This record gives sequence, C-alpha cells and structure tokens, in this order.
Amino acid sequence: MRQLSASTNWLLFGLGVVLLVLIAFTADHTTKVLSDSEQLIAHTLEVKTVLGRVRADVLAAENARLGYVLAKDEPRIEQYERASHELPEWVEKLRGLTGDNPEQQQRVNTLAPLLSQRLQLLDESIVLSKGGKADQQRQQELTLQGRVTTYQIMALLDAMEADESRRLQSREIISQRTYREVRVTLAIAFAGATFLLLVVFWRLIVELRDRRRAQDAVRRLTARLLQLQDAERRKVARELHDSIGQYFVSLKMNLEMLQAGQISDPAQREEVLTDCIQLLEHGMIESRTLSHLLHPPLLDEVGLHSAVQWYVDGFTKRSGIDTSLDINPQDFPRLTPELETAAFRIIQEALSNVFRHSGAQKCWVMVTQDDNQIMVTVRDNGKGIGEHVVELQPGSIGMGIGGMRQRVREFSGELRMENVHPGTLVEVVIPSRSFSSAEARVTV
Repeated sequence: MRQLSASTNWLLFGLGVVLLVLIAFTADHTTKVLSDSEQLIAHTLEVKTVLGRVRADVLAAENARLGYVLAKDEPRIEQYERASHELPEWVEKLRGLTGDNPEQQQRVNTLAPLLSQRLQLLDESIVLSKGGKADQQRQQELTLQGRVTTYQIMALLDAMEADESRRLQSREIISQRTYREVRVTLAIAFAGATFLLLVVFWRLIVELRDRRRAQDAVRRLTARLLQLQDAERRKVARELHDSIGQYFVSLKMNLEMLQAGQISDPAQREEVLTDCIQLLEHGMIESRTLSHLLHPPLLDEVGLHSAVQWYVDGFTKRSGIDTSLDINPQDFPRLTPELETAAFRIIQEALSNVFRHSGAQKCWVMVTQDDNQIMVTVRDNGKGIGEHVVELQPGSIGMGIGGMRQRVREFSGELRMENVHPGTLVEVVIPSRSFSSAEARVTV
C-alpha cells in the first residue's frame, strides 16, 4: 500500500490542530452564550420573585391594618410595620433589576408613589384607630381610597409580571435553542476529532504494517543476496577452472616440454610456441568477458549508453533473440554512478527474464531522459507473465522482479509490469530529483 507523503502527513497534522482550536473556540463561545442565556433567565426569575414580594407585602400591610382596626390585635401592628418597612427596599431592588428595561423602569417610577400613597393611607387609618376616635366615616373613606390605590398597584404589578413572563418565555426558548446548538456543535466537533484520530491511527497501523513488511523483505533480500553472492562466486570459480584454468594447464604443459628440451625439431617447436600464444589469447578473451559480465568497464569509462549497447549486442549473440536498443547518446548525459549502475542492472535482469521465461523472438529496449525523469522500457513478444508474479515482494523470488523493485525504490521511482499483446512490458520511471548530471567526470 502506498504511504502518505510528508506533505500529506503535515496537512493532516495541521487539520488536526485547526480542528482542536475550532473545538476549543466553539466550546468557549457556545458555553459563554449558554451561560449568558441562563443568567438572563435567572435575572427574570429574580424580578418576578421581587414583584411577588412587593405584592405579598402590600397585601400583608393591608391585612395587618384591617386586623388591628377591627379587632385591636396588637401583633398586627408588628406585621404592618415589617411589611411597610420592607416595601421601599423591594422597590429599590426592583428599580435596580429593571435598569435595562425602560418600560419596566417607567412602571417602577409609577409604582413607587402609589405604594407611598397607600402606606400613608394605612398609617392614617392605624393612627385613627390608636387614638380611640370612632370616626367610621373617615375609616370608610380611607378604605375606599386604599382600594383604588391598591387596584392601581396590583394592575402595575400584573403588567410588570406579564412583561417578565414574556421575557422569561422568550429567554427560555433561546436558552433551549442555544443548548441544542451547543450539543450539536460539540457532537460534530467530537465526531470530527474522532474521525481524524481514527484516520491518523489507521494510517499509523498501515505504515507500521508496511514497515514490518519492508523490514521482512529486506531481511529476505539480504539473505538471498548472500546466497546469490555465494552462487556467483561458485560460478566464477567454475568459469576460471573450466575455461581459463584449462588454458593455463595446456600452456604450462607446452612450456614444460620446451623447458625440458623434449622438442628438438624447429618446426614442431614453432608449432608449440604458436599454440602457447593462442592459449594466452583465449585466456585473455575469457578473462575479459568474465570481467565485463561482472561489471562492464564501459559503464565507468563512457557511460550507460555504451555499456547497454555492449550488453544488448552480446545478449543478441548469446540468446538468439533479436534485440534492438533505442537510446540517443547526444540527448543522454552522464548520470550519477549509482543510478547508471542501477539502470544497467535493471536492463540486465529484465533481458535475463526475457531469455529464461518469455520464449520471445524479439525484444525492444528503450532508454530516454528529460528534465523530469528517466525512463527504461523493456518489451518482448513472448508469452507474457503471470499476474501473481507482479505482486511478489523483494526476497520472495531472488534478485529477479523483487530486486528490480528494490533498486527502483531506492531512487523513489516506480516499476510497472503488465502483459501486452503479445508479450510483457517492463517500465521503470525515476524522477529527476533522484539523479543529476555528473560534473567534472574524467573520461578515459
């Protein structure tokens, strides 16, 4: 699975930070709005409570006056004095609570003199009753005037309570709506944060899994490389023993005969010397061929173009597969030694797979380069490749496809393999950031 790039990871991290900041800001703002709404509701309830206390004290004062006037009940005087003393305090508190409401302030300003007038009437009635004067007519007049004043007071209190009830209902609706908005906002923010955490956690799990796979692949590839190294050493040893070694044995035998003086005939001696020279030439050719196969000197001396051309020509002769090479040396500058070696080994392995597995009669190799990338393409007209082989990881099939993929991965490139009609297409693309033209390179 393809891992996220560093920029994408930073983008996810930035989104996470932004989301957390938004959650904090939203929670602070909505909590403040909800707190303000609740404070307004509490304020309205307090105003209604004070209005209720005013109403209760007015009624308590009237009942106390009436009980004293009719029954001369002395404790009633204390009730009256307590109620008459509390009423101005409640009015002032009501004035302070309704300071933000001009209509209520106007009603309070009207209520205050009415309460003062009502208390004066009640005081006069109590004073008359205390003096023992049986002025029933004046008491009746005071009672009638008090009823009118009380009616006005109660009307004002009813209007104020109705206004506060409307405000309370409106503020409760706003509070409930704000509460719902807070819940929805926090739920969305929590869901977003949870989703982001799940995405990051999932990506972490995937990357850890891919890293474990890559580590396992590297271990398998390393083990396979050691095996192939041993196999290559055995192959080189056999080549030295079976070819170059045999030439040296024959050469030694001829030289020993010449040294021992076993050949006296000048013509026969000339023939042996000629044979010695030929044996030396064959040994030189075999050693040069073996050296070129292990690491072509043209790769270091001239560059990728000449090394690939030499290898393709030799591959055509050895395999009998008609192989053509498309590479323009004028438009193909020198690359870094590491990249040139990797490209050569990829072509070498791809052609080796063509020879061993494809059954093709023709093969095409193309190497191109521009400012953005280098592309290596190897195509044959053989029987194709199984889909399961394309997915094999490095180390699972030796240095074949897995090794090619590993080499390409080292340069942040891409390896694509697919079946075409007919044959197989192997395409390697390496981005420009992975290579650069060699500078001050000495060409021998």
